[in-house]
Amino acid sequence: FKTLSGVLAAFLLLLPAIAAAQLPRENAIQTDLLAETLSPAPGQSFTIAIRMQPDEGWHGYWLNPGEAGIPNSFEWDLPAGVSVGELRYPVPERLVISGIMNYIYHGEYAMLAEVTLDESVAPGTALPLRAQGQWLACTNEICVPEDGAIGIDLQAGSGEISDAAQFDGYRAHLPRPLGSEAVFEVVGDIFRLAIPFPRAAGISAPYFFAETDRVLDYSAAQSISRNGDMLVIEVPAESATETVDRIEGLIKIGEHDGLMLTAVPGDVPAAGEPISTDGQTEGRMSADIGTILFALGGAILGGVLLNILPCVFPMGNIRLEADSARH
Repeated sequence: FKTLSGVLAAFLLLLPAIAAAQLPRENAIQTDLLAETLSPAPGQSFTIAIRMQPDEGWHGYWLNPGEAGIPNSFEWDLPAGVSVGELRYPVPERLVISGIMNYIYHGEYAMLAEVTLDESVAPGTALPLRAQGQWLACTNEICVPEDGAIGIDLQAGSGEISDAAQFDGYRAHLPRPLGSEAVFEVVGDIFRLAIPFPRAAGISAPYFFAETDRVLDYSAAQSISRNGDMLVIEVPAESATETVDRIEGLIKIGEHDGLMLTAVPGDVPAAGEPISTDGQTEGRMSADIGTILFALGGAILGGVLLNILPCVFPMGNIRLEADSARH
């Protein structure tokens, strides 16, 4: 915008959306808690699922949301003798909006965790599992922080599985452990990663999702090739790469198939036969709307927005929020 009047006109265009965001509203991502057994056995473990169901046109985020977004957060309230492990996320998708890379989920998805019941818990004991969650729900234009309570009532018993098919479906979308270490190095300003992967194994539209933040340029294209029994990934590095001695991430090898890996510093072989990395979803806003959103994040309206816009913000400005949440 060349004039202040243009900025104000853009702001007025968004007033209806801002006003709507201030009114009581249903969450755009519905959440609930499921368990594969309603009668877990003392001394054993079982799986629970936090099911996320975005409305049409909305999406949620992976554990590292990419350049934009905020990670999900759940605080558990558990009875004595019950512990919950780390949440495991399904293989994510990519979404680029105005050049910003997002790691997201369209449609229903579930995060799984293992729950362990102490052997001292007596059969018949009531086991209410509760959690308070916070997450970010986004369209291609706006993002809204959401929260809610989830829970399920169980009772210590036989451990009989009551929902095997649904949980098997959820597990099928989880990445598997790689089983061997990957290695990485930085050459100039390029991050290079070598991942053990059999030469004969099939792969489709691979992509490396970094769980460790700020080790690579999220929005840059990844060059992926095969050198014998290694996948070699090359992408522009971020400055943080030089200070880390361990990188966690996920190599996607199929539509819902991926491998979780850990990489340590080492010698990465030369690039080999290139592999197509097509499979990125492109979400675009018009140039005019993108400019409007950029202007709304600027200094001219900054003070106004802090007062009237606490729960909705444009996609282009999410990185600032995500940075503060992760540091």
